[in-house]
Amino acid sequence: MTAAQLKLKHIYLNKHIFYGLKKNPDVETSSMVTFDEADFSIVLERVHSNRIGIYGIEVSLDGQYYGIKTHEEYSTFPQDQEWITAAFEYFKSLNLNLRYSASYYVGGNLFN
Repeated sequence: MTAAQLKLKHIYLNKHIFYGLKKNPDVETSSMVTFDEADFSIVLERVHSNRIGIYGIEVSLDGQYYGIKTHEEYSTFPQDQEWITAAFEYFKSLNLNLRYSASYYVGGNLFN
């Protein structure tokens, strides 16, 4: 992905997915931001409604890496909502105060 495409991806995510949510860090130049469980649930709803995908969901606990789930582990593609839901439900079931981040698939046709 070129620098220009990456910038457009960040603009898209901030405008259509992250708006109105408390992200950390609160920057417009990165898609690797973290959310608490409630806000990440909203992110996932918006991912689904905007028909984009997630390559992986990474969680941290007390600022330290805790775990990751990827679409490859579920033998599927990034836009498959079933894997995204299953991974999120798994992390939620741990009953920890996790912070969530993701790497997002955004098709080039959505940048316009």
